[in-house]
Amino acid sequence: MGRYALRIFREDLTSWVPIVLVIAATSALVGVCANQFAWTSSAAFGAAAGAAGLSAFEFQAVSVTVYAEVALLALFSLSAVGAATVERCRPTFALWRLMGATPGQAARAALLLVGIASAAGSLAGSLASVPLSALLVPAFDGMAAESFSGGLGSFTPPPFSASPAAWALSFALGVATCMLGSVATAARAARVRPVDSLRGGRAGRRGWGGHPVLGWALIACSLATPLAGLPAEGSSGGQLSQAMANLVILAGLLSLLAVVAFGARGVRAALRVAGALPAAVRSPVGRLAARSAAELASRNASAMVPLAAAVGGAGGILLTTARTLEAVMRRLGFSGSFDMTDTYALIGLAAGFALATAVAVLALSARDEGRRQALLRTLGLTPRGVAAAVAWQSALVALGAVLLSLVPIACSSLAALALTWMFWGAPAAYAPLPEALAAGAVVWAALLAARWTQVRGAVRSSPAACLRS
Repeated sequence: MGRYALRIFREDLTSWVPIVLVIAATSALVGVCANQFAWTSSAAFGAAAGAAGLSAFEFQAVSVTVYAEVALLALFSLSAVGAATVERCRPTFALWRLMGATPGQAARAALLLVGIASAAGSLAGSLASVPLSALLVPAFDGMAAESFSGGLGSFTPPPFSASPAAWALSFALGVATCMLGSVATAARAARVRPVDSLRGGRAGRRGWGGHPVLGWALIACSLATPLAGLPAEGSSGGQLSQAMANLVILAGLLSLLAVVAFGARGVRAALRVAGALPAAVRSPVGRLAARSAAELASRNASAMVPLAAAVGGAGGILLTTARTLEAVMRRLGFSGSFDMTDTYALIGLAAGFALATAVAVLALSARDEGRRQALLRTLGLTPRGVAAAVAWQSALVALGAVLLSLVPIACSSLAALALTWMFWGAPAAYAPLPEALAAGAVVWAALLAARWTQVRGAVRSSPAACLRS
């Protein structure tokens, strides 16, 4: 099976390159964070900080938000990449089953394929993290120290040296997260029936997928977070604002995990709601694109869930928390200005990785997408109709991702409203709906460019040539 998995990877290498690059970028980011933690935890750094009257823990504390952001990025991006890798080859596994392969052989081939892609990307990313850490970590600690009350004082950091343990950790986490993300998909690939090889894109898509009971339980916990961990009425303003911010973030994170738990079931529901748009404008091509998107919900989930995590998680939760915290501080009498630069930087980082993940997932299906459009042309669809279909497909995926992102946005905003109402009787919260819609437009443009790149060759050549490739 290893030989066949390697052949799949090698024969369509162009489609696999974006996936490998996403894994490499994520592993490099994890490696930089690991090197920062290892350096600030070293005895030499602690001695230098102590000599200047500082605590090495302060340098680590200012990085906690970045650590959490990178951890979530790695979780959503790499697990989606692992699942998409197996999903891409599901029809191939059905064909193998028709030719006599056992379910165990199909599962092992799927996991080997993920292992090849994740090992290649993680190795490149972990190696790249070494020079990146030498460049970024000292500069980041210098900027972070500007938030210290007394600045750096006489602090002179020791020479930076990359940690071998950080390199090994970034490589191991990259491979392990991709593999864990692909386990459930590989198990479904192992259960594919031989007859599914004759069903093309619908191969093995029995059942709804996802864990709705777990999803609804997480939603219930998210809605109940305002009742947990509330400070006493006589608490200081700092304690009050910190407690509120933590509860708002917790509510958003629980609801974000609920979106992941719903899986393809939630994606299919979002796509059906989004499918009402082409029906409302009476677009036959749009309705065809909506039906196709719903049928490929399992494949689209690998792109839509990271996008929803970036729009609703990084963007929605962080903006809701920051704006609620600002309202709380204003009510407590703070009249200064609030610097949102770090918040927007974290949102931009998450958005960039989510878009890269979505484009990489779409790149895996480039050959299938070209053949699908060629088949539509044989049925009478014009090149202009193909362009319209691609635009509708991109719009529906972007709109579906925005609809999914409304879950964490709504839950975090409701938590903020409940908390401010319980303390002051005057609810105050900010729901970043305009920002979510703007993000959806950017996602649509990016997906449209990626999808058109996939099919433009099929549009310019004859349908017969595309179907023979």
